[in-house]
Amino acid sequence: MRCKCVLLVAGVMIAAAVMAQEGGPAGDPMAATTLREMCDQLEGAGSFTVQARITWDTSGENMLQFGAAQSIALRRPDRLRIEYHGDLSERIAWFDGKRLVYLDPVANLYAQLETGPTLDAAMDDLFDKAGFNFPLSDFFYVDAYGSLSDGTVDGEYIGLNAVEGVKCHHLAFSRDTVDWQIWIDAGPAGLPRKFLMKYKLLDGAPQFSAIFDDWELDVEIPDAHFKPELTQDAMQIDFISTIQQGGR
Repeated sequence: MRCKCVLLVAGVMIAAAVMAQEGGPAGDPMAATTLREMCDQLEGAGSFTVQARITWDTSGENMLQFGAAQSIALRRPDRLRIEYHGDLSERIAWFDGKRLVYLDPVANLYAQLETGPTLDAAMDDLFDKAGFNFPLSDFFYVDAYGSLSDGTVDGEYIGLNAVEGVKCHHLAFSRDTVDWQIWIDAGPAGLPRKFLMKYKLLDGAPQFSAIFDDWELDVEIPDAHFKPELTQDAMQIDFISTIQQGGR
């Protein structure tokens, strides 16, 4: 059962204790409560659109950094469209409640996965059968809090820090394999402004980060937006082949 976010100190302590029992992050109760409050907003939205500016590092001795722009349109419980335009790859993905289609528009190759009926099920199937998921997919789940905090063993409320001039709650969390941070708008919006993950077991501890722009919740998105747009000469391949093309 999802607990309500509270503002009184005593209430924060109680809420954090309940979240720890439910598998949420231990440590600073303010970190768990602030994360829960943000996730309540996303989980309660019937739909949303957002833009993300992504940077990511390669691993190894000669670490390089690359960038991408990603647009996301989601309508619960069973619609998703992602457009990813990166330094190393271009990708468009659609989920229409029955199938998930993943297109490389440059090579005109696509992969298709029959799945559903919910977006949660489709993302789980994608990971189980193809071995990957979409960037920032933790934010897509009906239980975004559970997805973000899964495996998290410690959390800390760092303070109020700015992201591009916007004052944000800055939180830091730790898992066995990654450390991650999130900056949440401290104003009425209460939505993520920045997200960062450090893969501490990989050579050089590479990082992935995203800055969010233009959140819109409960926006009208027509069915046509989630319909795959494939040309007649597009060639279908297996998901494993799509992965082997490389790049992010």
